[in-house]
Amino acid sequence: MKRLLFIPLILILWGCDPAEKEPHALIVVPNKTIQASAVNIEKKGALLLVDGQPYSGYLVQYDPAEKVSSTTGYFEGLKEGNSEAFYGNGVLKERRSYLNNRKHGNHQGWWPNGSKKYDISFENGLTEGASLEWYEDGTQYKAFHYLNGQEIGSQKMWELDGGIRANYVVKNGHRYGLIGLKNCKSVENEEGSLTALAY
Repeated sequence: MKRLLFIPLILILWGCDPAEKEPHALIVVPNKTIQASAVNIEKKGALLLVDGQPYSGYLVQYDPAEKVSSTTGYFEGLKEGNSEAFYGNGVLKERRSYLNNRKHGNHQGWWPNGSKKYDISFENGLTEGASLEWYEDGTQYKAFHYLNGQEIGSQKMWELDGGIRANYVVKNGHRYGLIGLKNCKSVENEEGSLTALAY
């Protein structure tokens, strides 16, 4: 009887692959580059192919003045690691990161004058935590919060002059407060009282 119990245990342990348990295994993008204008590059959906094979390395784009306009990391044909884009004057435009071709980690953007444009975090392609945006003059435009890609908690948006455009709370899938939408008529239920809208 002990042998019968021992066999399933061995099968279970043998079937467990430690690599499968590590969803965020560190992937190192090879330190090699190819120009985006190369004739041997082909895009098939999200897959980047070089000479018909999935590419691992950095794809580099140049502007007409032959300055680097962007670099994007790829591993086995899919976006991986860091990606950066630059304005023509050399100012950093955006910095993004990818994991298995999905947005992952902190994504930041800047206006041409160098002031912050956005700061958004992602977890496996879904927005996670605070999502912040600013106007070019540095005035805050948006402060939203996310959990697993869904709005949660306090959400705020401002006009350029600082006036409130939206100020609401998301709780249990419903929005409560000033949503910032222009309705043609009030939202009422059958009893004539206002209700929260599911989104």
